[in-house]
Amino acid sequence: MNTPVDAEALKAELIANNPEFRQLLEKHHLCDDRLNQISTIQYPTDQEQLEEHDLKKLKLKYKDDMQSILSRMLQTSTV
Repeated sequence: MNTPVDAEALKAELIANNPEFRQLLEKHHLCDDRLNQISTIQYPTDQEQLEEHDLKKLKLKYKDDMQSILSRMLQTSTV
Protein backbone atom coordinates (compact mmCIF):
# COMPACT_ATOMS: atom_id res chain seq x y z
CA MET A 1 0.00 0.00 0.00
CA ASN A 2 1.40 3.39 -0.99
CA THR A 3 1.34 6.28 1.47
CA PRO A 4 0.42 9.73 0.23
CA VAL A 5 3.40 11.90 -0.59
CA ASP A 6 3.76 15.15 1.32
CA ALA A 7 3.64 17.99 -1.23
CA GLU A 8 6.10 20.15 0.76
CA ALA A 9 8.59 17.29 1.01
CA LEU A 10 8.26 16.66 -2.72
CA LYS A 11 8.76 20.37 -3.41
CA ALA A 12 11.95 20.33 -1.34
CA GLU A 13 13.13 17.26 -3.24
CA LEU A 14 12.39 18.96 -6.58
CA ILE A 15 14.33 22.06 -5.52
CA ALA A 16 17.29 19.89 -4.61
CA ASN A 17 17.20 17.49 -7.56
CA ASN A 18 15.30 19.01 -10.48
CA PRO A 19 17.18 21.79 -12.34
CA GLU A 20 14.08 22.86 -14.30
CA PHE A 21 12.00 23.27 -11.14
CA ARG A 22 14.85 25.08 -9.38
CA GLN A 23 15.29 27.46 -12.34
CA LEU A 24 11.56 28.23 -12.41
CA LEU A 25 11.63 28.93 -8.68
CA GLU A 26 14.61 31.27 -9.07
CA LYS A 27 12.88 33.15 -11.90
CA HIS A 28 9.71 33.37 -9.79
CA HIS A 29 11.71 34.89 -6.92
CA LEU A 30 13.46 37.35 -9.25
CA CYS A 31 10.08 38.55 -10.54
CA ASP A 32 8.85 38.88 -6.98
CA ASP A 33 11.92 40.87 -5.96
CA ARG A 34 11.51 43.28 -8.87
CA LEU A 35 7.78 43.63 -8.22
CA ASN A 36 8.58 44.56 -4.62
CA GLN A 37 11.02 47.21 -5.88
CA ILE A 38 8.45 48.66 -8.25
CA SER A 39 5.80 48.71 -5.52
CA THR A 40 7.95 51.08 -3.46
CA ILE A 41 7.96 53.68 -6.25
CA GLN A 42 5.46 56.37 -5.39
CA TYR A 43 4.85 57.48 -8.99
CA PRO A 44 5.92 54.71 -11.37
CA THR A 45 6.51 55.65 -14.99
CA ASP A 46 4.46 54.15 -17.79
CA GLN A 47 7.36 51.82 -18.52
CA GLU A 48 7.53 50.69 -14.88
CA GLN A 49 3.79 50.08 -14.86
CA LEU A 50 4.11 47.99 -18.02
CA GLU A 51 7.05 46.12 -16.51
CA GLU A 52 4.98 45.44 -13.40
CA HIS A 53 2.15 44.05 -15.52
CA ASP A 54 4.53 41.83 -17.52
CA LEU A 55 6.29 40.62 -14.37
CA LYS A 56 3.01 39.61 -12.77
CA LYS A 57 2.14 37.55 -15.84
CA LEU A 58 5.60 35.94 -15.89
CA LYS A 59 5.51 35.21 -12.18
CA LEU A 60 2.14 33.48 -12.59
CA LYS A 61 3.45 31.47 -15.56
CA TYR A 62 6.44 30.28 -13.53
CA LYS A 63 4.16 29.33 -10.66
CA ASP A 64 1.86 27.41 -13.02
CA ASP A 65 4.84 25.61 -14.55
CA MET A 66 6.15 24.64 -11.10
CA GLN A 67 2.68 23.43 -10.09
CA SER A 68 2.49 21.34 -13.24
CA ILE A 69 5.80 19.63 -12.42
CA LEU A 70 4.72 19.12 -8.81
CA SER A 71 1.36 17.66 -9.87
CA ARG A 72 3.03 15.24 -12.30
CA MET A 73 5.40 14.09 -9.56
CA LEU A 74 2.57 13.71 -7.05
CA GLN A 75 0.61 11.58 -9.52
CA THR A 76 3.56 9.30 -10.22
CA SER A 77 4.41 9.06 -6.51
CA THR A 78 0.95 7.93 -5.42
CA VAL A 79 0.32 5.47 -8.27
